[in-house]
Amino acid sequence: MNVEPIEDLGCSTLLQVVEKPTLFLDRLITVNPVMLILKEKVKRLARSNLSTLIMGETGTGKELIAQAIYQLGNYKGEFVDVDCGGVPQTLLESEFFGARRGSYSGCSHDRPGYLEIAANGVLFLDEVGEIPFSLQSKLLRVLDTKFARRIGSTEKYPVTCRIVSATNQGRDKFRKDFFYRLAGVILETIPLRERMQDVKLITESKGLSCPAEFLDHDWPGNVRELINRIEELKLLSI
Repeated sequence: MNVEPIEDLGCSTLLQVVEKPTLFLDRLITVNPVMLILKEKVKRLARSNLSTLIMGETGTGKELIAQAIYQLGNYKGEFVDVDCGGVPQTLLESEFFGARRGSYSGCSHDRPGYLEIAANGVLFLDEVGEIPFSLQSKLLRVLDTKFARRIGSTEKYPVTCRIVSATNQGRDKFRKDFFYRLAGVILETIPLRERMQDVKLITESKGLSCPAEFLDHDWPGNVRELINRIEELKLLSI
């Protein structure tokens, strides 16, 4: 089986609805025993409905794991990717819960929120630690009751999406009850400096011999930094 490297581990837009791709988990290239165990956990957990929190440094493949959970789970709904740090504070509630027409200035029509858009699919909350405590308490109630209400509406709608979250921050960024609600299962990624054998593997998968300097670098930007460096070297060698 041909294995493709991780092309993009980041979130380029505030909200993305992504079609089901192929072989997301195979694109997490590793021979590290801990990461291989992690990949097996993803396979086993994909078809469950457990809320899942993916923890790890930036650039270690958290979004790729979330996409693999969606793919392997065969969800009927969409994979909805939300950059929690990019949502304007004034729009947080309406973006998550939706809004009824006229509920605030500029709301000229009924708008579904992320929780509705991801119905029967996966809502991926990237950098979930950026959500302020005030909204964490409201989301906690929604996750407990499985019902939400659009801003300005008295009618509730069922919340049928699976919540998968990711963070590179510590537990102090969360209300304790919200953290444990998100963390039905915790998956932890390993930084690249702790799996240097993967540096050579990823580099060669991109068609480039691994320079010695790559093995001496600690890769603070992890796989994202490595991919950027590989592309730079390939461009300069043309």
